[in-house]
Amino acid sequence: MNEDTTPMGAGRKQIHTGLEPLEIDVRKSELLANQAPKSQHYKGFAIEPLQYIEANALPFIEGNIIKYVSRWRHKDGLDDLRKAEFYIKRLIEQAEQEAKNG
Repeated sequence: MNEDTTPMGAGRKQIHTGLEPLEIDVRKSELLANQAPKSQHYKGFAIEPLQYIEANALPFIEGNIIKYVSRWRHKDGLDDLRKAEFYIKRLIEQAEQEAKNG
């Protein structure tokens, strides 16, 4: 999937994925992330995974991979790595299916 972004104006951008354009308000994403309760397992991170996921408009599966890989040492250890593995396998399956269908 090829993605490109188009600036929309003050703090907004449009994401092109080959589907309907997705417009996100980057400022709103940052504001929500700043208001969200801070989790101990993300303490010390430069930014929380949610901020990264939203700022890059990552799909659900990719966002979960980021989340679980980011927190595994500080939260649920191997369980989080297994969850990440589950989502990585799903992403591979989707990519293989897309390649097959052209």
